[in-house]
Amino acid sequence: MDGLLQGDVRDKTSPSGFRTEFSPGRSQLLMFTIVTAGYYLLQVIHNPRAFPQIPVSWVAALGGSHALFLAGKAKSMLLGQFRDLINRRTS
Repeated sequence: MDGLLQGDVRDKTSPSGFRTEFSPGRSQLLMFTIVTAGYYLLQVIHNPRAFPQIPVSWVAALGGSHALFLAGKAKSMLLGQFRDLINRRTS
């Protein structure tokens, strides 16, 4: 569990080119996932004989949370490579 909520960030001063810091995207994703799993578990406890129905709004919120996380990751990866390319050309 060590480092679960940490992510890599580009850092040119670091020997590896990256540094590790707290990731708000990961914490938001984990919280939404835990809340949704808790809701599902409560529905199962409430009526263990039937498969629980999850409201569309819950599924949309969880999907939106995952989409925001993935968009942030894509942005950092793509913009980081784009910035590196621009910095090479200007240097």
